[in-house]
Amino acid sequence: MTDVWHYTNEGKRMEPVTAGELRQLAGTGFLRPDDLVWREGMANWAAASTVKGLFSATTAPAPAETRPASFESERSERRERPDIDEDRPRRRRRSADDDDRPRRRRPVESKGPNLVLIFGLLGGGVFVLLVIGVGITAAVSRRPVRNANAPQMQFPPAAMQMAPGPVGAPVEIGGGTLHRTLPTLGGGQQCEFTVTYPIARGVNVHVDTIERIPDVDLYVLEMGTNRQFADTTFGPDCQLFFQAQAGRTYRFQIRNISMQAGVANSTITYTAP
Repeated sequence: MTDVWHYTNEGKRMEPVTAGELRQLAGTGFLRPDDLVWREGMANWAAASTVKGLFSATTAPAPAETRPASFESERSERRERPDIDEDRPRRRRRSADDDDRPRRRRPVESKGPNLVLIFGLLGGGVFVLLVIGVGITAAVSRRPVRNANAPQMQFPPAAMQMAPGPVGAPVEIGGGTLHRTLPTLGGGQQCEFTVTYPIARGVNVHVDTIERIPDVDLYVLEMGTNRQFADTTFGPDCQLFFQAQAGRTYRFQIRNISMQAGVANSTITYTAP
């Protein structure tokens, strides 16, 4: 979608937005002229100030409505017109002879439930539920999606450094699954550990990150071969499945490849040997 814009704020990459939302961010001052923007079709990131019409002045208010002179003339004629037309028949006054005539009785109001009010409340409740549902759907659809054509602000694999802290010891959490706490990963840092599977089995791996900004990638390397499994989709969480071979050792690598996106505090769960 060419209408999707990527942008940064104070050096941090934010969620993609539409062109209209980007103009709103510029109008509120959240997006500054020196922040970087990019969309599909651009060769590189560029300053927001170079986007034509992004920081234009707001439109002037519409002129006040003017009424034609004929309108004022018509109002003057209405004021001069007498309130009672002489040719209109006037209402007859009640006389003493009318006392013997049966008087009209006012209808008795029903004490039953007000169906209009009930249907109005039901309709209002349905409308509120629809609005909430649309809001939840819009919030979920706003989650960032990796654009393969976008120049990602990432550390190359050769520049990755090992995290200073150790990987936590494995803890059995039931169902043949192990849980480990990973060290805090700064931008451009990674951690790793190895697991040996004595028998062949399918292995599920999940990486969950507390922070929602970093881009965390997961790699599983089969030692002694060229086999490699990875989840490099854009986002803070990872998951993958692979078939472990009997007697093989596998190196699990977790990388925070984000630039200027903060640290990543993550945990990993995987199928036990």
